[in-house]
Amino acid sequence: MRTNEDDRRSVVSSADRRGEAPAYTAAGERQRRRNPITRLIPLLIMAAIGILIAREQVPAFADWWERTFTPAVWQARHTCREAAEADLKDGHYARLLRGGELQQTVDGPILTRMTFAVLDDGGEEQVVEYSCYLDRQGRLFRLNRNPE
Repeated sequence: MRTNEDDRRSVVSSADRRGEAPAYTAAGERQRRRNPITRLIPLLIMAAIGILIAREQVPAFADWWERTFTPAVWQARHTCREAAEADLKDGHYARLLRGGELQQTVDGPILTRMTFAVLDDGGEEQVVEYSCYLDRQGRLFRLNRNPE
């Protein structure tokens, strides 16, 4: 004589033979309750880390980031960089080494320690440091060339 337990085993074993999991398992219930957003969390963490690294290591990305999310800071840096490059017109192969430190004052922003490397006429590389003062409207007030 067959019992209820024998019938249950035959149902489970026939479902296993077909490659189906029983519908009443705890694992199946956990999979149905899992939020699909939790799968994206590791990807979002990796993307955030990648953005932080790119802002530090890739100048074009850092420039885009600053222009997009802090346009006033970008405009001040851009104005000072253009003024310093115009002052370095006699120097060949000028390249920006450090973008400098920007501080806000009552009279306007100040950019200090903006550093360029320039080749002189003899082919030697010289390091030139600038300080830049802007007025409240973002126009150039004074550009100082500091020998290093």
